[in-house]
Amino acid sequence: ESVTRGFDGDLFVSVMGPTRKRDDGDGKVVRVHGETVTEFTTGLNDPKGIVFAGGQLITADFDTVWRIDAQGKKTVLAGPKDFPFPPAFLNDVEVEPSGQSILVTDMGDVAKMRDANNQLWARNSAQAKEIKVIARVYRISLAGKVTEVIPPDARMLNPNGVDVLKDGRIRIAEFFTGDVLEYNKGEWKTIAKGHRSGDGIVHDSKGRFYISEVMTGRVTRYGADGSAPKELGQGL
Repeated sequence: ESVTRGFDGDLFVSVMGPTRKRDDGDGKVVRVHGETVTEFTTGLNDPKGIVFAGGQLITADFDTVWRIDAQGKKTVLAGPKDFPFPPAFLNDVEVEPSGQSILVTDMGDVAKMRDANNQLWARNSAQAKEIKVIARVYRISLAGKVTEVIPPDARMLNPNGVDVLKDGRIRIAEFFTGDVLEYNKGEWKTIAKGHRSGDGIVHDSKGRFYISEVMTGRVTRYGADGSAPKELGQGL
């Protein structure tokens, strides 16, 4: 699902597993060293976003955020009871500029996003209006303290990917609407549109940002201000 560089510069990949059910225990993190792939941590359920912070791997898994040490041992960084509101569907994670905390998206009411054919309902449909506005973005310190950073908002029905800039601006890949949102001290701005099933979002050293779409396999790059979109690949 996601990938990060971690211990010894190797790549670590979260693998959700074949069933993707709560408590199935078939999720894992694998280590990629050159061309060699080995199991690093097993017994997870549905690990998604993964980062390396404070000398440990951190990954979100349904309603729990795990930390994993250099030996592959997992411990709970933040469990359901640590959140101020019951987590519905934790997804992406991103390290904050300080390196002392991470951001985590809770996608909220994911069960109502799709029709019987697993396709997203139309944005202006009656079904879309039934999606509960309960999604949030949390901050979790490396000590496991959880605080709400972005409260529920109708513009952010089902946030997936999250990115943060040095000045604290937070960018969201809104999965259901396809908007790319920027949140800054309570103010919202839409910086791109047309990316339904937007999954990962990241910026580079020039401030340009990239967004991937899980249902189309597209990757698109934008200028720092949301201009000059360029499709870099599709069918991935």
